[in-house]
Amino acid sequence: MNVKKSVLEQKSNRELEEYIQSESRFTPQAINYAFKILQARGKKFSEEEIEIINSQINHTSERDAITLHPNEIKSSNLILISAGFGFLYMFVSPKVFISFSTILTGIITIGIIIAIGIGIRNGIQWIKYVIATLVVLGLFSLPSTIIQIINSNLIAGIIYITQSALQIIAVILLFISREEK
Repeated sequence: MNVKKSVLEQKSNRELEEYIQSESRFTPQAINYAFKILQARGKKFSEEEIEIINSQINHTSERDAITLHPNEIKSSNLILISAGFGFLYMFVSPKVFISFSTILTGIITIGIIIAIGIGIRNGIQWIKYVIATLVVLGLFSLPSTIIQIINSNLIAGIIYITQSALQIIAVILLFISREEK
C-alpha cells in the first residue's frame, strides 16, 4: 500500500505521533514519513527513541514481507488453474448435477483447492503438507477413478487427468522450493 507523504504533512504533530507509537499498525513507509516530518518540524528524539522507531520500521517490514520461492508461485498458479479445471469438470460431468449434495460437494472441493492456492501464495508453510497429504491419498484411487470417469465421459476424464497432473506437479514444485532454500 502506497502512502502519500503530502497527506501526512497535513496532519498535526499529535496525529503523526500516533504513527510512531510502539504498537502502531501503520505501514513502514507511513511510520518513516511521520518520523521524518516530525523531525523536520523540530521535534527532537533521543537516541533511544530513534532506535525504537527504526526497529519498529524494520520489524514491520520483516513481518509484512513474504518472500516466495519462484516454485511456490508456480505451484500456487498450478493449483488455482486446477481449480478452474474443477469448475469445468463440474459442467462436463453428468454425475455432478445428480443432486444438490453432489453440487455442494463439488463447490466446497473447488473452494478448498482455491484456499490452498491462495494460502501458498500468502506464504503459509503448513499448507504444503495439507495438499501433499490430499494428493498422496488421492493417488491410491487415481487409476480406478480415471478409468471410471473415462468410461462414462471422455472429455471429463481428460479434464480430471489434467487437474490431477497439475496438482501433482504443484506438490513436487513446493517440495523442490523448500529443498533449494
